[in-house]
Amino acid sequence: MFETFEAFQPHFNALARFGYYKIVTKPVTKFQYKLHYYYRIIVWIGVVTYNIQLIISSIQTLNCTEQLLGTLFILLTTLNTLGKHIAFNLRVRRIDNLIGVLKGPSFACQNSFHENIARTNAVSMARLLKLYHIAVTICGVLFTVYPLINQFLGQEGHVPGYFPFDTSEAPIFHLVVLYMGVLISLQGFGHVTMDCTIVGFYAQAKTQLQIFRYNFEHFVDEFESDGTTTGRFEFIDENENHKRALQRKFVSCLDHYEGIVRFAKEVESIFGEAMIVQFFVMVWVICMTTYKIAGLSIMSAEFVSIVMYLGCMLAQLFIYCYYGTHLKVESEQLNNSIYQSGWQSLSPSFRRHLYMLMERCKRSVEPRTAYIIPMSLDTYISKTRAATPLTHGLRQTIQESASSVLRTSGFRAQEARAARATASMNRKFDAPALSALRSGAVPLSTTRSMKSTVTVSWRNFSGSRLFAHFVRNFYGGLASKATDVSCVRPLFTSGATASYLANVRALQPIQTRLCI
Repeated sequence: MFETFEAFQPHFNALARFGYYKIVTKPVTKFQYKLHYYYRIIVWIGVVTYNIQLIISSIQTLNCTEQLLGTLFILLTTLNTLGKHIAFNLRVRRIDNLIGVLKGPSFACQNSFHENIARTNAVSMARLLKLYHIAVTICGVLFTVYPLINQFLGQEGHVPGYFPFDTSEAPIFHLVVLYMGVLISLQGFGHVTMDCTIVGFYAQAKTQLQIFRYNFEHFVDEFESDGTTTGRFEFIDENENHKRALQRKFVSCLDHYEGIVRFAKEVESIFGEAMIVQFFVMVWVICMTTYKIAGLSIMSAEFVSIVMYLGCMLAQLFIYCYYGTHLKVESEQLNNSIYQSGWQSLSPSFRRHLYMLMERCKRSVEPRTAYIIPMSLDTYISKTRAATPLTHGLRQTIQESASSVLRTSGFRAQEARAARATASMNRKFDAPALSALRSGAVPLSTTRSMKSTVTVSWRNFSGSRLFAHFVRNFYGGLASKATDVSCVRPLFTSGATASYLANVRALQPIQTRLCI
């Protein structure tokens, strides 16, 4: 007979292989257990170290949006992996209890129909795990290869993460890329295996509900086929032997249902905190990944790797919501199966037991995140929709920040040109010369030569609005109007610009004489 825990053997074998959980699928010696325990410690140190490197790198690149996004979309995923890693290793006893329930008699197969359902679920879970492992293998290879391809093409080979030494040289760069590829691939394999294991628990709860429904749909079949009750009793349970057998079967089904509910609630409780991080971080991961894809070339290796990564992230959220929806739908169909149990052949007293069970089954088994957010396809659709406006908002924010930086840079360059022009004027006009010009003691020929000098000096500042305003009034022949600098005064606040404005006011009487 097929054992229920066989559906989880590939998952726990993979978790033990990658160092994310202890060996539970086969007996091991004490030496093997210790050796594997030290291996798990090494994996834990490597994972934590790489997360710290990503955190330091994200802090250092706060002023560079592209590098910050390139680091954050990996960091948020690795932190999510770290949360599930902690849940698996801090709650070992509770997970062992789940394994004990899977190996126990309450979830065991009783007939060929049970075995067929259990085998079908095991095959689908194994295929899902294998598909995920293939996707992670492709992503890991591409993540490792694309920095090498960029360096080979003469482009900058950026490696996300903090390193206290220069990583641009050839031998060091190759070692750093290999280090990054190994750790990202290791965390990727561990992450998807933990996801498939958690989803497998919910899928097993769904499978047990299917078995429960089958048991009630054929609740009285074996008694109706017994000819001893035909014509002798009005109801099947009037026969004492059948009544005791029906009561035992009813209690067994009730215990089975309560065990399924406890199993689903325990899975939700064990991984509750990790699932909170999963759902709240996933939107930002999809948002930043989508934004990063928009700036990549379609023919680049990085584009292919990021698209594969985005597909894994979307599928990761989808499988939780998909199997959560299946579990809820199966629990909502329980009352239909109880109604098809052949209750017409049972006495009114026994029917009351069925009625009480139907009232109990009205509360559907629905896995939730933080006991609030349901794991359903509606939640998946809302999460993916929420990522779209966040992506547009992120893009608009970055564009506005870039425009602000450009405006600030232009203003600073304009102010610097004004400072240089003012310094040039201060060299041409000292205080005695300005006094002589105001009093008219300087001959007109001298003022004309100074006029040409001033013109040459200010042509170097022709890009300024202030210079255009000054030239228009200086050469416009408007003797009755003084140069108005109030319209541009708010643009400049530095000390050099204030000195320039003072010199402009000093030149106003000279303008009048020259124009006359």
